[in-house]
Amino acid sequence: MLASTVFMPPGSMVLELLPFKWEWHKLSMMYFNLTQSIGDIHHFGWRPTDVKYAVYKNDSSRFRYKDWFPGECHARECLSVQGSADVVVDLDAVTALLRSKVPGMLAGRAISDLAEPWPEAV
Repeated sequence: MLASTVFMPPGSMVLELLPFKWEWHKLSMMYFNLTQSIGDIHHFGWRPTDVKYAVYKNDSSRFRYKDWFPGECHARECLSVQGSADVVVDLDAVTALLRSKVPGMLAGRAISDLAEPWPEAV
């Protein structure tokens, strides 16, 4: 549970895997905002940008919601379907992200030096 990030030692790193298209009023940034309020934890997010990285619980949910824009998905059913879809990780993308961040984290670089924009749901 990412709520436990408040107990991580200074300089730690979190990589949060976010569901495809799951977003509502920046809700996906809840734990990011928590770690940023502490101020000494590196926190990065990765979100799939292609439906091939989302595994919906059934075909009807996939068919109905895969093409919705995040701004259109504000009802409980849509948010639930998007939030409960499994995430298939693009290992190349996540490996590249980690390779670009871990050396700096281990070297003690500042949180602001390694910061990345939070991944948008598209």
